Amino acid sequence: YDGALVIVSAGHIRPSKGYAVALSALARLREQGVRFVYLILGKSQVQWDTTGEQHQTVEKMIRDLRLEDHVVWRREYLESSELYRQIQAADLGLVPYTEPDQISSGILPIMLACGRPVLATKFECAKSVSSAVGGVFLAEINNPDSLCARLSEIAAQPGRLRPMMQSCYAQTRQWLWKHSAAKYGETFSSALEG
Repeated sequence: YDGALVIVSAGHIRPSKGYAVALSALARLREQGVRFVYLILGKSQVQWDTTGEQHQTVEKMIRDLRLEDHVVWRREYLESSELYRQIQAADLGLVPYTEPDQISSGILPIMLACGRPVLATKFECAKSVSSAVGGVFLAEINNPDSLCARLSEIAAQPGRLRPMMQSCYAQTRQWLWKHSAAKYGETFSSALEG
């Protein structure tokens, strides 16, 4: 993308994921002259969006905010290996959830484990992860101005991202299944011995 900041979000398309907030923030970022591409990986869930309304809402917002030249949307669920490859093609993960009490996130740890810093809103899981792993930037929930300000800060110092990528990757190796399995094995062995 010719030196543009590449930002990625992934997962189900639904209001609580914060795509409307993200797009509003990115429209402000464009007005500041920042060059970026926003990669969206995913689609709405049929069981929660039988009419395709959520999908259409995001598409309309992209048009209304004149972000067509900045958004690349892969409207599909990707196999794990392809998802990881797409995340690693980006500079920064974006997880703008809108519910402060969200206690889990699948995509946030995946992005970090792929070696990508993440800008997330201050939902419970993101706050918890940010205290354990460097490379997580936090913005206010449901606040496009706060999200834009953090994106602007990150875009102004692109040289910081490469070392953060390496750090995120290194810090999350302990999260791999093989390490978790080893810890379970140690716990079970200890319990059997006791």
